[in-house]
Amino acid sequence: MQVIGKLMAAPALQQRNFTGRDGAAQVFNFRTIVLNCGTDSLAGEMMGETAVRWPHQHLLESVALWSADVTLHLRQFQNQNGETKSVTEIRVNRLEPLA
Repeated sequence: MQVIGKLMAAPALQQRNFTGRDGAAQVFNFRTIVLNCGTDSLAGEMMGETAVRWPHQHLLESVALWSADVTLHLRQFQNQNGETKSVTEIRVNRLEPLA
């Protein structure tokens, strides 16, 4: 899905350490993107190599409108009470300035 709007926040690359299923220590790279689309706003994550190689950090202040290619992903998990919960995650696959 394509979303066009004003980029409200795109902090620098962040990292989260975690233990993989094989027990090995791993690093998860991500950027949290906040995009305002008129009366709506969305927060999504740019993940992995897409986040590491995003070349437009220097344009944050000078570009008014951005185009984001996003995917909605349903994730289910068990909470501390054993209840099954669902969360819709917004994954940012591409984020480019509109000229």
